[in-house]
Amino acid sequence: MSQGAPRPPVAITQQSDVDQLHSILLAALPSLGSVARDIVDRLANCHGEIGSADRFARRLGLRNRYRLSRLLAREGLPQIEELSAWIKTLASLAQWENTRLALCRQALEAQREPGTYYRTVQRATGMHWRDVRALGLNYVIVKFVERCSARSADQAEAVAQDTA
Repeated sequence: MSQGAPRPPVAITQQSDVDQLHSILLAALPSLGSVARDIVDRLANCHGEIGSADRFARRLGLRNRYRLSRLLAREGLPQIEELSAWIKTLASLAQWENTRLALCRQALEAQREPGTYYRTVQRATGMHWRDVRALGLNYVIVKFVERCSARSADQAEAVAQDTA
């Protein structure tokens, strides 16, 4: 291959994408407890597709989604629906950066409506896919960590007010 010719995209297996996402998330959130790490791991493994929150909570060994909600709150993570949206967005962006597979094509391959994927990105990040894609995975990870940190700070403030 000549030096000026564009390189073909590298085919990355889905497991490689999951491993990459898992590593990135755990490195970005080092203070998570073991149960929260397990939740993030499971979300990464399923690219944020959890079905119902109750079923997901039971698969984790929790009685219901309310217990899951309290656990996530204690760890400074967003509620499961928002956390799932962030994981879906990060997974889609990692896949885009690795393979250049369009978000629409990712949705179709997952047998989902493309509009759902675009709305999920918008809901999680507050930005359109084209902007998220242009900013890149590292930027979106920073925004995700900031979101988790803001949640932790809000909870610490609420606890301080309750004890005052």
